[in-house]
Amino acid sequence: MHEGGESEEIAPFHASFNDSLSISPRSHGSHSSDTKYHKVVEIAEDSYVMAFLSYKKDIVEEFGITSGSQGRHFYSALWIFLIEMSIICLIFKVMVFDNTDTFMISTSNVEILVTRFCMSMLLHMELINEIKQGLNLIEYLNSHPDEFAETMQPFLIGLMQFTGGICAEFTN
Repeated sequence: MHEGGESEEIAPFHASFNDSLSISPRSHGSHSSDTKYHKVVEIAEDSYVMAFLSYKKDIVEEFGITSGSQGRHFYSALWIFLIEMSIICLIFKVMVFDNTDTFMISTSNVEILVTRFCMSMLLHMELINEIKQGLNLIEYLNSHPDEFAETMQPFLIGLMQFTGGICAEFTN
């Protein structure tokens, strides 16, 4: 409570100590009992999320984000996506086109095989979170389009994160 007896407004998102953010929609007055408007989406702090949030109206107002800044955030997410896709394409080029014989990964001993298996499982667990987060961003945008000044760029940001995770998972 503030000095005048007013209740304190809940922030649209907050950073916590476990490197994740929670975003929840703004209060919509008559919809206060509707669970759709009270869903909290847990998201990690990364470049895709920061670019996505830079298009949210209340974030723009609170932090004074300009359209130029939004563009820089979008292009940084785009560069990350393009670099990720380039690396995936180079891996497939080496596997498919540079080998005249069948591509085969050989392991010299059991320790290397176990290490490769453990690392692929760790990568799999990380990529699942990336894919879920991309879908959560798209779902949040779809459920609350009125909270965004534009919807195309945030949608593309969520789609890039989802697509990058799926392609990396397929490569793994």
